[in-house]
This record gives sequence, C-alpha cells and structure tokens, in this order.
Amino acid sequence: MTVVTLTPGANTTIADCAQIMVAVGWDPKSPPGMEIDASAFIIKADGKVVNDEHFVFYGAQASPDGSVRFVASPMAGNPGDVQAFGIDLAKLATAIDAIDICVTIHEGQARRQSFASLKGVFARILDLATNREIARFDLQTAGMAETAITLGKVYRRNDQWKFRAVGQGFAGGLAPLARQYGVDVAEDPPAPAPS
Repeated sequence: MTVVTLTPGANTTIADCAQIMVAVGWDPKSPPGMEIDASAFIIKADGKVVNDEHFVFYGAQASPDGSVRFVASPMAGNPGDVQAFGIDLAKLATAIDAIDICVTIHEGQARRQSFASLKGVFARILDLATNREIARFDLQTAGMAETAITLGKVYRRNDQWKFRAVGQGFAGGLAPLARQYGVDVAEDPPAPAPS
C-alpha cells in the first residue's frame, strides 16, 4: 500500500488502525548545541488539555489512562526517527478531540536558536499492528524563526480518526506553547539582551 505524502493542511484517515505510532525527527538528527524535544497535548474540543497530566513528553511519559505514551528511542524501522508517541485510539476517552504533536527547541529563545538552523522536521504515522507507514509529513524549516512547531494533529471527526499535517510555527518556546493548551508550566528564561 502506498504511503500518503502530506502537505501543510492536508489530512488522511487512520480509521482502520486501533494503535498508531507518530514518529518524529529532524535533519540534522543531532544539531550541534541544540536540544529538540517532541511533546503531545491531549485536548478536548475547546483546544485545551483535560489537565496537566494530558501533556506527554520526556518528563511525563504517559497519559493517565496509558492511551498516549512517549517513546524516547523508537524502533520503527527508520533510522531518522528521533522520538515518537504510541497512541491507542481505542483507549482514548470520548471527551478527547485530538492529540497535537509538537516539537520545541529547549531554551531556544535564550540561546538565540530557531528551526531555521535545520533543513526540516518530519512526522511519520505507522499502524502498530503491521508496522506499516500510513502517512508522512515533511516540513522544510528554512527561514523559520520560531522555536516551537505544531507538527501534526491526530483528531476525531464523525467517530473516525484522522491525521492532519499542520506545520505551524510558534514563537516563544515550550512554555507559551504549553500555556496555549492550558498546561501550567514554568517560564522559559528570557532571551539575553543584545550586545
């Protein structure tokens, strides 16, 4: 079966899958002096998390019901994958509308770093039952001054699950991004004053 290649704003159905993995990566995989992290926000129809425990990342690696799990070193058959999220669609409560997958540069503002330093970031959606890649979204990041990106969205529409390629940059880093989703987080350190 052919892998669906997505562009920003495009979507594809994942209705036939009970469990999926959203694997993410970036190029170069280990940019010098940069720390990049993936996170998942499990949100209701109002665009906010149920509570802070519905923010899944390296520091909180599973949602309360175990439906979304952070995978630090995915073994999904692609050496470019850096981090991933295993999602059990059947376990998600009916109140859950979507899972937003984001990538952020740790202390990007303070270090004056942005996604422009990379060639691009990507998300791959796999059916965990068969380890088959369903869809892929490659986002070119040249010229992106932002330190956070909402890369994609797993969402429910008419009782079917779909994936949408988003590719939306967000200024300010992880803290303001998380607050947009209703998560209570500490403030990132301010950017240093220009010399």
